[in-house]
Amino acid sequence: MASPAGWEAHPEAVLAFYNERRKDVLRASPNAAHLAIAALETRFDVVVITQNIDDLHERAGSTNVMHLQARF
Repeated sequence: MASPAGWEAHPEAVLAFYNERRKDVLRASPNAAHLAIAALETRFDVVVITQNIDDLHERAGSTNVMHLQARF
């Protein structure tokens, strides 16, 4: 599904798949770990480095978040 070949064969299905993932992200809420990491900023200089693209760290209150994505 998540490949150039999948897109070429079934673009509507791939688009629907990714649209559902985007909706899931919007419905998600920060969990206790996100909130705890954000709370550390009150006492420490915190940098969050994540591969996640869901912005849950920011929604939890973290202000110094770096998003890294591997490119192959």
